[in-house]
Amino acid sequence: MQVWAIKRPALLRRFPQKNQRRGGRQAVRLRRELKGRGVPLIPSLFVSHGSPELVLKEGEWASALKKLGGRIRELNPELALVVSAHWLTEGVYLECSERHRTLHDFSGFSRELYELEYPAKGDPELCGKIARVLGGRCSTGRGLDHGAWAVLWHLFPEADIPVTQLSIDVRRGLGGHLSLAGELRAFRDKVLILGSGGAVHNLRDAILNPERPPEWAVEFKENIKKSVLRRDIDSLLGYRNELGRLAHPTEEHLIPLFYFLGSLYEEEEIEVIYDGFEFGSVSLLSFTSLS
Repeated sequence: MQVWAIKRPALLRRFPQKNQRRGGRQAVRLRRELKGRGVPLIPSLFVSHGSPELVLKEGEWASALKKLGGRIRELNPELALVVSAHWLTEGVYLECSERHRTLHDFSGFSRELYELEYPAKGDPELCGKIARVLGGRCSTGRGLDHGAWAVLWHLFPEADIPVTQLSIDVRRGLGGHLSLAGELRAFRDKVLILGSGGAVHNLRDAILNPERPPEWAVEFKENIKKSVLRRDIDSLLGYRNELGRLAHPTEEHLIPLFYFLGSLYEEEEIEVIYDGFEFGSVSLLSFTSLS
């Protein structure tokens, strides 16, 4: 049964497809200026982070992130900005601490996992600039949740690249998140944009059926992959059909995908970092940009 066809949401009248990735004339001028000066863009990423226990495993997902991290390090990013599914706020906040605590914001896992620390530092000055551009506020002392550090653990195992987290403003719709992400393009000569969530994230179903992904999860994942690679924003914004409600009973793990897509320029291509399921209906599908 094909249920991916979606009628065009009303909000798309404010975000026409041809302008989804524009970020305004200022962003276009900035991109031309950076290209003219031979300044490379830092890639943007979307990573499905799965279970926190993936930090302890040396599988294909971890290997792909480590390899990608090495490529990114060659570009000397000054900051990694993470939009994690696990920081929901009313309003826009940026974590501007000089040093970050490692939050073990989960339960029921092995003791070893709770003893891990990711001692990342911050960059309060640069974070303050980003917060002003986004019309947000600085927060200090919150720390990095596992949606951030469990991915950074593999990307940058030395924890030597400054990090910040951008909260998810629950008052915004998907189009609003896409628009806000466009403002981040102005920093992509120095900042890595990392959306950390899940392409398919139904924990209840995964716990009940952990052995293999159900057909609906595989179908939704494939539809998401095709839409992202085609940059079919219309389909992604209108994801919440029968399959979408199964794949995402709540929306927070899909929202980081829109920060990845919204931060891209028109000429950038997208590649798949990793494509697979961890267990049951939890997909680890992940993407990066190529400029």
